Amino acid sequence: MEPATTDDVALRQAGERQVAELYARVGVRAWRLAVWIVHDERAASDVMLAAFRAAQQDARLDGGGDAGLLIDVRRRALAVAGARRRRVETDCATMRATVRSLSEPQRGVIELALFGDLTISSIAAATDTPRGEVLRLMVDGLCALRMELAVRGPATP
Repeated sequence: MEPATTDDVALRQAGERQVAELYARVGVRAWRLAVWIVHDERAASDVMLAAFRAAQQDARLDGGGDAGLLIDVRRRALAVAGARRRRVETDCATMRATVRSLSEPQRGVIELALFGDLTISSIAAATDTPRGEVLRLMVDGLCALRMELAVRGPATP
């Protein structure tokens, strides 16, 4: 590998200075935009890093590149958010199918507990079922869910 010349070092330092100036001008707005779209600081950091690297490579570092950078941050953040949304929808579909595979008594108890926000005692009173039976159905149903989800594996986008 050749040693860096003074011109190479000067260009790199100028580029780093321009990136710092760009970040000072629009960094906070770009960060807020990314976080607002993706709802995750780690993903927003990845979006920001990619957008600033692209800006540096495209030489959009002068004052006219501010809008372009914000547009790029928005585009990248929307892509990340869309991928996450598709993954969640797939996970929800997998979960619905798995819950449907349970026996009717197990499914009923789990739905009342999770979606009805009822306790074991409340479910027992509402269904006129002994508390021990409700607890057994809940444990058996959750074990079946865990095993079925492990067999199906993680959702694929």
